[in-house]
Amino acid sequence: MIAANPFLPRAVRKEVRALLPAWSACTIAVIAGGAADDARVFWGGVLAYVVGSVALGAQSMGHEYSQRTLSVLLSQPAERRALLLAKLTVLAVMLAALAALADGVLFTMAGFELPSADRLKPLLLFPALCGLLVAPWMTMLGRSGLAGVVFTIAIPGAILVLTEAIGASAYGGASSQVDDFRLAVWPKAMLVFCAVGAVLGWRTFMHLEAVDGSGEDIRLTRRRAVSPSRGGSRMWRLAKKEFHLQQLTLVLVGLYLAWWIAAGAVKHFVPDFEDFALVPATMLYLVLLSMLAGSLASAEERQLGTLEWQMLLPMAAWQQWLVKAGTVLALAFACGIGLPALLFYFEASGSGFRDPSGVWRPTVIMIVLFTTGSLYVSSLSTSGIRALVAAFPAVFATAVLVSSSMSFVWRTFSRLMLDPFGAEVSVRIQRTLPAAAYDAIFGALVGGFAFLLLLLAFRNHRTADRRLAQVLRQIACIAAFLVAGVMVWAGVLVWSYSG
Repeated sequence: MIAANPFLPRAVRKEVRALLPAWSACTIAVIAGGAADDARVFWGGVLAYVVGSVALGAQSMGHEYSQRTLSVLLSQPAERRALLLAKLTVLAVMLAALAALADGVLFTMAGFELPSADRLKPLLLFPALCGLLVAPWMTMLGRSGLAGVVFTIAIPGAILVLTEAIGASAYGGASSQVDDFRLAVWPKAMLVFCAVGAVLGWRTFMHLEAVDGSGEDIRLTRRRAVSPSRGGSRMWRLAKKEFHLQQLTLVLVGLYLAWWIAAGAVKHFVPDFEDFALVPATMLYLVLLSMLAGSLASAEERQLGTLEWQMLLPMAAWQQWLVKAGTVLALAFACGIGLPALLFYFEASGSGFRDPSGVWRPTVIMIVLFTTGSLYVSSLSTSGIRALVAAFPAVFATAVLVSSSMSFVWRTFSRLMLDPFGAEVSVRIQRTLPAAAYDAIFGALVGGFAFLLLLLAFRNHRTADRRLAQVLRQIACIAAFLVAGVMVWAGVLVWSYSG
């Protein structure tokens, strides 16, 4: 019998190789969120920590499914408890380091005053606990790392709605007491949930069966031959194939809709119930929806092994890519703009989301950039979970750099041009260049950047070439466009002043 000691280090090294890229990306995003003096960037770092912790736990088991190595893992001449302990040990060390970094960086280096920071810091423990104890279990149940991420994030939200409803029925309209009740009960409920996840996760792995094989994950037809005689049917079949790839995205949409239905049902029976988390949950939903839809589009085909023969279809590659990108963007807009707009229209607390210029305009920009950015990362990835984990820091870092550059340009322009002359120049600028012109120019820059990302993603999608030099050239091209866009924006400001 093979001794256990020589095997465990190999298992540990394998887990480190699988989790290190995702852990490094989350670390960079957390440091960037803590080092910035912008509240939006800070909350982006918090979101990266929460999603990254859960993604690490899902990737711990998910990479066995994505790389189709589960049968090899379970056939190793070692006890299953030793295999699972090796996974959990590596995962626990990485999550502990990430949680310590978030605790020391996000709330210490932030360059602005954060209210109720003392009440929020203890909650940083729960993403790590969910990533360690719940996400592997959910991944084994869903046989997918992305499924593990989606359900591990959704269940704590459902627990939060339940505790809010219980508090509202117990204390009525006393919001302070409801807040205290929520902060007292929700952590305890999460501890119970994590304990259940640990026990059932262990039991699931002990009885886990290796069911690899792609099966019928994607089926273009219903067990009948493709009929090429019907005009226009190829586009429709490709669109249906893209929707098949977006099954987890549709699951996320269903969970968000279930959140609203549950909140409405509770409010019907408890009139004093006010779901404080509707707006934050919607923002989290929009980010996850955009990035999940883009991450699945290209990488999942590569993981399922369908990309090569897809490129051999008697149809132009650019037409296939047009259907793919159009389907992803249409899904993101329909479920990210249409569905929340319809829900908030009938919700009194959603008055802020009824203002097209105040909320929906930046939301449209966010969806476009997040979807196309994650789609570009997906074109370089071999699985959806890897694309999602890599897309968060990549898109987040790009947004931070662009936002910081635009703010620097505006501050410099204001100091050099506006301050010496006072408000008179501001009036002159508004008369010289209307606000609609600023919106049109900014929209053109955003649209051009999204088109560039889609163009580069198309080139990556149609070829298996992943040379480092090619990727670096593409990154340089993206950086050059961003620099040119900031310079154009600065030129617009100077021209509007001089006009």
